[in-house]
Amino acid sequence: NSHEPFHDQLRQIRDIRIREAGKMNLLEISYEQGNAIRGIRVPIPRGKLREAFEVQERLVNAAASVG
Repeated sequence: NSHEPFHDQLRQIRDIRIREAGKMNLLEISYEQGNAIRGIRVPIPRGKLREAFEVQERLVNAAASVG
């Protein structure tokens, strides 16, 4: 029930990538909060890689428009 943004005045996105991790893929979002680098890993279900690339592109564009 908690919401914590990863791109705002206190947090800056550093990297968004999709990588292969064994039998699955992960969407990894790295962001800076103060002096710490934090990350979020989201598993990508089989057959959803195209949608994951769309999410990645939207996040990159959203970060660019805010940053």
